Amino acid sequence: MLDSELHPNAYAAVVTCSLSLTLTACGSTTSSSEGAHPTVHKIAAGQTIRLAFAPNAPAAFWEMAGHGLKKFEKKTGVHVELKYPPTGSVEEQNQIEC
Repeated sequence: MLDSELHPNAYAAVVTCSLSLTLTACGSTTSSSEGAHPTVHKIAAGQTIRLAFAPNAPAAFWEMAGHGLKKFEKKTGVHVELKYPPTGSVEEQNQIEC
């Protein structure tokens, strides 16, 4: 059936039902983690936080990201490294240590 053949009231009913179902689904606020408390890890005084990024391939993006990471490192004192695995496989990425 073409839109031009659809009765105006039927069309309005379909749009209204679709919209109300969409809004009902989007309005849900329940969560399975409701009441959960975030975990906070504390670093001992004098200990340096270390992060390592292991991209799956060298690319211009990671070169630019590396410059931003160095600025972040200077600003926060967090040690950040970009480590490229030889072939970029997941296994190699998982074996990289900070």
